[in-house]
Amino acid sequence: MRWLVYAFLVILLVSCSSPTPQTPAETSTPDAKATLIASPPTFEITFDGNNCIVDGPDEITAGEHLFVLHDLSDLSAYHVVQRMFSDHSFEEEKKWVEENCGPPGSHCAKDSGRVAGYQEKKQVYDEDGDLYKLIDLTFEVEHAIWVGNPKMEWWPCGSFQVVAAP
Repeated sequence: MRWLVYAFLVILLVSCSSPTPQTPAETSTPDAKATLIASPPTFEITFDGNNCIVDGPDEITAGEHLFVLHDLSDLSAYHVVQRMFSDHSFEEEKKWVEENCGPPGSHCAKDSGRVAGYQEKKQVYDEDGDLYKLIDLTFEVEHAIWVGNPKMEWWPCGSFQVVAAP
């Protein structure tokens, strides 16, 4: 009887333990990863360690969009998408970052308080190290793309406008 109680406790502990941080479950399957990588991106970002180039439209409709980062640097770069609050623009945000943190590529752990980021719905790396992020853009305002690295160094890449679907 005692072994039955211990077995129950072990099963309870295993089933209630919190999972370790990892890529969201829907992106961890080979089929989901292959589907995402095969999808045409809305935006492609190329980063060489000093500059980034964005290939994408100036205006898109609200909804899910795929952003792909081609990191040609050795900085372990990643990209983020931020929405600008209605009283703030990407140009103003770049100026704020430069005044408070320094030129592009400077360490910046500060926040202007006038932007908000998005949590990606899916995120995967392909075999070349390119980072794919599927993001559901819901706010009809100006958005910005930034490239950063684990040292909290940031590079402004570009902006685009999200509009209502026709």
